[in-house]
Amino acid sequence: MSIPKISGGSGFYRLEWEEEGVTITASRIKEKSDGTLTAEVEITSTKTPYPHLKLTRLNLLSSRARKNLAQDLEGEYPIPWEPLLEQLAVYVTRREREGEPWLRLSSQGEVAPVEWLLRPLLVEGNPTVVVGPGGSGKSYATLFVALLVATGKKIPGIRLEPQRAAPVLLLDWESELREVERRLRRLSKGMGLEDSVEVIYRRCALPLADDLEAIQAPVTELEPGLIVVDSMGPAVGGDLLSAQDSTRFFAALRRLDVTALIVAHTPKSGNGVYGTVFHRNLARSVWEATAYTAAGENSVSLGLFHTKSNVSGLQPPIGLEFQFDGETGPVRVFPRDVTEIPMVGEKAPVKDCILALLPRTGPLSISDVAKQLGISYDTAKKTLYRLEEQKKVVRLDGGRFAAAAEDPDVPF
Repeated sequence: MSIPKISGGSGFYRLEWEEEGVTITASRIKEKSDGTLTAEVEITSTKTPYPHLKLTRLNLLSSRARKNLAQDLEGEYPIPWEPLLEQLAVYVTRREREGEPWLRLSSQGEVAPVEWLLRPLLVEGNPTVVVGPGGSGKSYATLFVALLVATGKKIPGIRLEPQRAAPVLLLDWESELREVERRLRRLSKGMGLEDSVEVIYRRCALPLADDLEAIQAPVTELEPGLIVVDSMGPAVGGDLLSAQDSTRFFAALRRLDVTALIVAHTPKSGNGVYGTVFHRNLARSVWEATAYTAAGENSVSLGLFHTKSNVSGLQPPIGLEFQFDGETGPVRVFPRDVTEIPMVGEKAPVKDCILALLPRTGPLSISDVAKQLGISYDTAKKTLYRLEEQKKVVRLDGGRFAAAAEDPDVPF
């Protein structure tokens, strides 16, 4: 008997015996108060005329149940089934009851850098929330992000840099397949993608925590680098003001163990994530989206502002402009200076406004900077001195300040 290749975890497991040509998956695992542990098992083989052999619920801890199942299977494919079912029972039982393994962490050695999936938006293995009002372009922006990750393509001037190409799974609680596919094709044309690009799509209705077992199998099989959740409200389900429902949602995401981008809506006040504070607290990173659409123009300008991070420092804002060619033509995406987007630039931090201003105007005094940006003299002075310490601006003779040599971390 060969040693099985094992994949999955957290409620879904796949064991593959290559030599025997057998695959057994275990899902929808339930443990009763008397200690009985059952699982829905599906058994297939590559060495039989019809791959499917059995779908049943098995009591993993019952030797009699395993023996009876082995006898049934031997009639379909005559190999020693009992050892295979024993391995399945032992592995699944241990993983379900022991949980994740204990690890020894050492304080010695090099400090590992932050691992990005899409710099500076998505940190590997972490949930990121993008929040904004309806009509702010969040869905187009997240689909654009999905294409960047799926292709690994870098677009000159746009500060969204994929570090690798990876499969993307889109869980959609809001739109319909035809609309998402239409947007996907328009963005692909606008990005100049000649080869076909796939985003794995699933229309969802149940809250994520209640639908988790159905989602775990394709996650194990496809090994996506990114899961997009659109949007948080229906994905959480229940009461959005409930801490319990919020924690169930993030616990379900954690079990999937994949980088996640979650689209969320703002409350009527227009600030933060709608619902319980746990929506923000349990996210590892939060970006707030603000958009501007001029009357009569076929474009949307979007500013993304980083307001929370538990992993990296707060990142400079990101500006994007989506230009629409009619109703079916390509959607092209261009970089924008957020400080120049009407109404959006008002939210930009003062330091970012100064870093955008000086390259355009040339050297300015503190008073000139304050007048140009409509801020107080003290605020301009304090910010310029801080930027000077960070070597992002330089002080010239006469007390004027100028932009420093180009810095790759400066967003504009």
